[in-house]
Amino acid sequence: MTSPKNNEWVQQYADNLGWNVLREHYEDNKNNDEFKSMTTLEVEQWFLEQVNQRRKEQGLELKTIEQIKELLQIPYRIRT
Repeated sequence: MTSPKNNEWVQQYADNLGWNVLREHYEDNKNNDEFKSMTTLEVEQWFLEQVNQRRKEQGLELKTIEQIKELLQIPYRIRT
């Protein structure tokens, strides 16, 4: 059994991994039909829905649009 402190660390790791997967998908496809015609607001909403869908399934506190906007401000790093 893991302690609450370890659970928090594991959840942060899982959230970060999930975010990276979503961000990579977006960056790889932002010029394709899926995202090409979306406004900035629509893109932020897409991220919010994707992130919160997983958090709802796990019974976790949902992220806010402000948190998503902050995450999107972080420059995307291309994997090497």
